[in-house]
Amino acid sequence: MYLKFLAVVAIFVAASTLSAQEQVSFSGVNWVVSGDARIEQFMGRQALRLRDGRADLDVDFSDGTIEFDVRHSANRGFFGIMARRSADGTGAEYFYIRPHQTRRFDSMQYTPITGGSAWQIYAEYNAEADWPVNEWYHVKLVFQGDRLEVFVKDQPDPSLVVHHLPRGESRGTIRLVSRFPEDGGLAAAPGVTPAAFSEFQISPETRMSGPSVANPDRDPRFVSTWSLSPTMLTGASLPLEELPMALAEEDDWVQGEVDPLGRLNVLQYRSPPSGNGPRLVFARVVVSAREEQVKKLNFGFSDVGSVFLNGQVVYTGDNTYLSRSGRYLGVMNIDNDAIFLHLQQGRNELVFAVAENFGGWGLIARFGDLEGIRVFSDR
Repeated sequence: MYLKFLAVVAIFVAASTLSAQEQVSFSGVNWVVSGDARIEQFMGRQALRLRDGRADLDVDFSDGTIEFDVRHSANRGFFGIMARRSADGTGAEYFYIRPHQTRRFDSMQYTPITGGSAWQIYAEYNAEADWPVNEWYHVKLVFQGDRLEVFVKDQPDPSLVVHHLPRGESRGTIRLVSRFPEDGGLAAAPGVTPAAFSEFQISPETRMSGPSVANPDRDPRFVSTWSLSPTMLTGASLPLEELPMALAEEDDWVQGEVDPLGRLNVLQYRSPPSGNGPRLVFARVVVSAREEQVKKLNFGFSDVGSVFLNGQVVYTGDNTYLSRSGRYLGVMNIDNDAIFLHLQQGRNELVFAVAENFGGWGLIARFGDLEGIRVFSDR
């Protein structure tokens, strides 16, 4: 069922600060609002003003159009909408605005939520915008199958297009969300409300701006299937320089398939461990060589990684956000790093140990050529 709501927040009591998990029913649908949120008359209309908070709409949404007006300050922040949220909250399609990055290539971003954010893995889902400050403007998201188009400021052409959503076709609830870290300058400006939403509506319209684009054929030099260990919290010093002795004895590994661009999103196959601290996973593949030889391997990972060949460490590195420069984003790509593997004749075991802090847990690897070798998962 599709619902249309104009001035959604008008049903709230004006100028009230909402407590955690406050539920309000209207038109037979419940919104649950929590965090730092205020409902009040704001800049000529009723608005939901968010500092750090969220508003959940319990509606079964799959294909259709979601629209709203938004106004924000220039403070550092991340606010937008999660659509098609899974019942357990671990999956969603997340689009958000970054006002502090106006006129930059990453003024807005999309990331799939698959047990956690993955923006460092899917770096192509950014777009530039010149965000107005303290003015209302319009945002529209159109979902159809595994495609998303985002329109901003009533422009006729989409500003951001995702032709193949990594989660595929899905359905679920909707959440308006904001996050404004205190290091964004808000501590010195307690009167600032970074974002406000109004004129929220949903319709069944799914008209797209153009035809879909097919996925490219994957380069066969990419490792296409990895064996993945269970995920775990680690108190070990990172990056690892030795493989755990018990690693080979574990039998509950699973296979993880990469996407058409060769990327493995760990959280699509393994649940994150509970608790705080760096999370660790091992990814393994077998390289069978006709004869002793040296092969170049390009690779990337998020966030901290080690490479082991036949049990011996051959590489360690840190690709964490800000680890390599003051503007380094920690984005994963195939050109992050490269090594030359000295392969023995016959079976060679290649293992990556990849630790994640935030922003995406992933791995990508591509051989320079496949002459004289065969690469396969051992699970």
